[in-house]
Amino acid sequence: MDPFNEEVVVTTAEHDKKPKRTGKEARVETRYGPFTIPAELFLPHATLSGYLTNLSRGGTFFHTDELPEEGTVGRVRFELPWELGQCRAKVKVAWQRSKGAEPKKGVGLSFLEFSPDSKRRVALCLERFAELATDVDFEA
Repeated sequence: MDPFNEEVVVTTAEHDKKPKRTGKEARVETRYGPFTIPAELFLPHATLSGYLTNLSRGGTFFHTDELPEEGTVGRVRFELPWELGQCRAKVKVAWQRSKGAEPKKGVGLSFLEFSPDSKRRVALCLERFAELATDVDFEA
């Protein structure tokens, strides 16, 4: 299977339409975690294995030791929990994190396009995480 020749459904990420912001104010979508999802990132000249955290409708964080350059376009493939199935998306490296106090080396990925059904699967997964978040008693 060639991940660069798969059929995709074109979508426009909302954050591409809005002015650039920095820090926490740059977040457009709600993120859910902590959870990890094993993933592969297919780039024009390499395939990287790692895992995703902070999944949102607009993108995700890909933990990896090898840092592709900002602006690099590739495809990511991952399997969602709760038997929601495999997702594939065209992504763009939005930013890098090369150091920090915690082992959080990796890149922020913006979703550009989803394969058929992947956008719906991600939405279902995020709905499930939102439901779980409302069931947690943080003051217990």
